[in-house]
Amino acid sequence: MASKAATVLVYALRMAVEMDVGEPASATAASMADFSVPISTCSVFRAVSIRPKLSVSRSGTLLPMSAVRLALVVGSKFAIRPTASWMLVKAASNSAVGSAEELWARVDRAFAMAVPSCETVVPVSFTIRTISGKPYAVCDIVAATRFEPANYTAAEPRPEFTVGVSVPGTNRVGLAANQAQTIISNVKSSSESFTIRAELPLLASVLTVVQNVANQFQPLGTALITSITTLASDTSGNVDTVYDAAITAVDNTVTFADVTLPGLTNPLIPLIGRALLEKFEDSLKHIGKALTALKAVLIELKTGTKNAVTEAGSTTDISATIINRTLPRATITKLVNALHMLRANVPILKYTIDSTIEGLGIADQYMLDLSAKVDSTIGEKSSIAADLDGIIGSIDRTITDTMTTVGTDLANLKTDYATLTNLATAASASKLTAVLGAFEANLVELSSKDPTILAQLNSLKESLLDVYDVAAPLYFIFDSTLVNTLIATLVANGNYSQYCFYKYKDYLFAMLAAVTMEARECVDKEVQRLEYFRKTIEIMLNLLFFDFEDISGDLTVCNEISDATSLEECVASLETIYTRLEAAFGDMFALGYDIISHEVKATSNRLKICMRLSQSELGDTEIPMLITKITDCAALGPTAEND
Repeated sequence: MASKAATVLVYALRMAVEMDVGEPASATAASMADFSVPISTCSVFRAVSIRPKLSVSRSGTLLPMSAVRLALVVGSKFAIRPTASWMLVKAASNSAVGSAEELWARVDRAFAMAVPSCETVVPVSFTIRTISGKPYAVCDIVAATRFEPANYTAAEPRPEFTVGVSVPGTNRVGLAANQAQTIISNVKSSSESFTIRAELPLLASVLTVVQNVANQFQPLGTALITSITTLASDTSGNVDTVYDAAITAVDNTVTFADVTLPGLTNPLIPLIGRALLEKFEDSLKHIGKALTALKAVLIELKTGTKNAVTEAGSTTDISATIINRTLPRATITKLVNALHMLRANVPILKYTIDSTIEGLGIADQYMLDLSAKVDSTIGEKSSIAADLDGIIGSIDRTITDTMTTVGTDLANLKTDYATLTNLATAASASKLTAVLGAFEANLVELSSKDPTILAQLNSLKESLLDVYDVAAPLYFIFDSTLVNTLIATLVANGNYSQYCFYKYKDYLFAMLAAVTMEARECVDKEVQRLEYFRKTIEIMLNLLFFDFEDISGDLTVCNEISDATSLEECVASLETIYTRLEAAFGDMFALGYDIISHEVKATSNRLKICMRLSQSELGDTEIPMLITKITDCAALGPTAEND
């Protein structure tokens, strides 16, 4: 916070007023002095930079200056800064000013626009000058503006460069440093919160490199700026310590560019080539120009500061003469210019990071869209898979429903058999009981088959995916040379990256659409065959009911025989017949399971043949050709011939 004394801004300008022809110069000067004699027509023309001689007084003493200056008075101290505040009042035929008071009112309004809260406009001196052959009355003017201490806060600490006295021209260092820090602090703004949603490993790998570069450069750049602003405001007298900290901060950033960066970016080469790596290298090389300038001027300033301290014998009592000689304004200007160069050179690194993140975002969304398209074409949610699901479900229900009915009928048979108490007295009754239990055991055995019937049927969908191997780069996108080539071209951030990506990205969708139509023809044929197969299975399973539908009636007849010998003969005879019948019943279950297994394999093979024939050109010609086109485009852009 500045001193509590009032703060006064003093502005200076020179005003020229064209004199009336024939009017004595003394009269014009007098009119401007006492504001009473009418003067010629005039208007404020424009503000221009000139070198008028002017004096500004702080306490009654005139301070000569070679250019128009602004005196900032704070308590008992002040600083002088250049300002462009020359004002020319030029003749205008239709703009009459009838009095000097009106002229000064016009000047006041001009100051009000350029200098808010201007309180006083005071003429200092008058001369007569010929401008373009015409006589002009020239007046040097001072305008003062007062600010109350409560409304004034210093924007930065007064730069001292480790000594206890002011160094001329250093007030610009803080501003230049802040401007550089603004851009440095935003270097990683686009990368730090960015996340990859798609499962393509390439995207995550490139993002990691970009984030590492941004995350490591930004704190180094911030530390560099902080060390310079610390140096500029330091009054400790520790010349070596404070200067060396700033020089080390520069060296650390240089080391990052020369040593650390290659280790961070080399993993990009096998992933996406050298384009992005070279942009990072060039960006840091570009920034390195400013770093070189910064280090040189810091060393120069350190030498000058040490010379000033040595000559003065003190870090706090150094005369302005010594400061001006050892730490001249020109050297401070070098530091400001180096900071400006740093601020100007960092944006290329930010652009490289931002544009790569932009490419990663485009690639990430593309992969999500492409994955959804693949799923809708051949995945579990595709219409083709839905057709297979439909026939698979139909076959499975036919088998399941029949087996359920068979199981229910056999359970009823077992219940009825338990009521035949007379039959149970026969010697062969236990064998008959075992045979009847064997019928049910076939159901249990079938349900425990591995793989189950349903699993075998569902393998048809897996077979459908298998037949796409002929054009795998188009479907298995997370392990695809085609997709990897397209995405690598985009995120490589090369000369033609986005151009080539947008040129070819929709080819993959077009190919998938073509595949959908061709695959549907193949699948539709198999769905028809499988429907015939379902009906065949249904007829075959219905034969099972004939194997046991008369058993209950036969057993009831035997149960009514009262003669024990005849009863035994009846039961033994049925046991022999049912044993052979149960064997045939079980063979039918085994045959049904085998038929389903064979038909699933046959269907898979027919799908493979159909799909391979329909997609051979796609897999053997179109996809390899598209990869070549993308590669050539990345290298040559619109001039690529293989298109």
